[in-house]
Amino acid sequence: MAKRAPYVLAIVQTEENVKLTTVIDGVLDFNSVKIGDKVRFKTNDEAIGPLFQY
Repeated sequence: MAKRAPYVLAIVQTEENVKLTTVIDGVLDFNSVKIGDKVRFKTNDEAIGPLFQY
């Protein structure tokens, strides 16, 4: 994870009401990320789990 720093760590709630602790990719301005922002599933990384795209 040190190679990815800095990154956004979040709890994402899916449409199926499942909550996942995950990394959000594609964040350029960390101050712009807010609770309730929409993200989409990107890929599953074997080392860290599911990744979502901002």
